[in-house]
Amino acid sequence: MNTSPISLYIHIPFCAKKCPYCDFNTYARIEHLFSPYISALNLEIKQWGQLLGHPPVKTVFLGGGTPSYLPVKLILSIIDTVFHAFDVDTNAEITLESNPRDFTPQHAKHLSTSSINRLSFGAQSLNDNILSILGRDHDRATLIDAYENAKTAGFNNINLDLIYGVPDLTSEIWAQTLSEAIALHPQHFSLYCLTLEKETPMYLALETGKLPRPDEDLAADQYIHAESALAKNDYIQYELSNWSKEDYSCTHNLQYWNNLPYLGLGPGAHSFYSNTRFSNLKSPTQYIKLIHQWILESNDKPFLHHLKNNPLIADFEVIPKNISMAEYMFLKLRLNKGITNDEFHSIYHDRFTNVFAKELPSLFEQNLIFWNKNNLCLTKKGRLLANEVFTSFIGSYLQDTSN
Repeated sequence: MNTSPISLYIHIPFCAKKCPYCDFNTYARIEHLFSPYISALNLEIKQWGQLLGHPPVKTVFLGGGTPSYLPVKLILSIIDTVFHAFDVDTNAEITLESNPRDFTPQHAKHLSTSSINRLSFGAQSLNDNILSILGRDHDRATLIDAYENAKTAGFNNINLDLIYGVPDLTSEIWAQTLSEAIALHPQHFSLYCLTLEKETPMYLALETGKLPRPDEDLAADQYIHAESALAKNDYIQYELSNWSKEDYSCTHNLQYWNNLPYLGLGPGAHSFYSNTRFSNLKSPTQYIKLIHQWILESNDKPFLHHLKNNPLIADFEVIPKNISMAEYMFLKLRLNKGITNDEFHSIYHDRFTNVFAKELPSLFEQNLIFWNKNNLCLTKKGRLLANEVFTSFIGSYLQDTSN
């Protein structure tokens, strides 16, 4: 069994209102499930802790959905269960995703007494018109109040999520949003280009002409402006979509990008452990119902046995070596420091320059990747066209598998 430190992602599927661009496994108007859901979630946490032998945990991330929508006592019960079920590091990063509307002075004060030491606010914008387009239930003033409430309560590691590439988001509005956000002095920024999945209300609005289509070139310009503005204010870009002050990078997300093990808990949550990827069923109601059918067997059973016999597991896959190597490449290339042949060789006993000898020359010729001393990294152009780079690695192996 893997004994290296793992990360925990804990999914909270509740929202007061579902945003029109969101295709995450979240639900509105099911508040009656708060207590039974947390009871089921805590049982899953305890069972995995026992099954895996109470492994060391370096980060805990409560995401969603809207974790801050829960009553504080339920949030605290989750944290308490985690600390009893796992060997949580003394300096573990413990993050709570938060809706600005929820973060009242009282809410902030109660949470400040817990082990939560990092907040991630779903700001998305500081422009009220853009917030309205995104269907958010807060305005600029509410966000600023929430941020100040968090600071007053003693939180000193705060992330702001912002979205660019939004319909009607001009370069001027984006520059003003960044300027106002930087003036708050958060320790971390996560910036995401708006991407819309089919069947989301905003996608349908674009298809029917109710909203103007975002301009891809304008979105690229907004990304480039963010790189410049954040660098001028001493934010270090350490990943494609993430910037932080020194020593404030997100340890939890680095676990993903370094292809290290993580366990997802709750409906729809995904895991990567013991070279196996698996995910839970999506329905909160079914999750609550089926959790009681999962009775832990002795720990000497093979890991895959527990996946096959767990009614909460929707699917699982043991990752073939060739796919693992391709995934490792594009995950590590998300990081600004890139990847070295020594790192790759320590895991796969080969050099990526050998394994991907067919793919690399074209990427160099297109100026999408470059050598930074011994590190293979994305160029500035490569960061803008990252999906093309990643597809070149995984695409060839998927094609080989299908032949």
